[in-house]
Amino acid sequence: MQIDYTVQVWREDGQFIAHAMPLDVASSGPTPEAARKAVDEAVRLFLATAAEHGTLTEVLEDAGYRRVRREWRGPAWLGFEQRSCLAEVQPRPCPSSPRSIGARWKPCSSPPDFNSSGNRAATVPM
Repeated sequence: MQIDYTVQVWREDGQFIAHAMPLDVASSGPTPEAARKAVDEAVRLFLATAAEHGTLTEVLEDAGYRRVRREWRGPAWLGFEQRSCLAEVQPRPCPSSPRSIGARWKPCSSPPDFNSSGNRAATVPM
């Protein structure tokens, strides 16, 4: 059986993290390629363990896969977004947001347009 998934890779504390979506399986390595290989092995073991326990169908359906004839199809990704959120315990000015300089912090009713570096949030269409 072939299961397709998408992998995100990022650097964290001197190592690379690879995250397989939508299965929510992650692993790490000293290089991006090592992290990718590690997450591929983790996905194989995760799916094999689910099959051994008789829960593979449930696991895949919970992750958003659907069965079409004899194959499993993952979710159709619409895009990837790098987002940020300001989470404050007590209201106070936010020095990192270009739109709130000199203003008091207040909860947003819609997502911010800027990331934590002050740059516009990016959307990558699929």
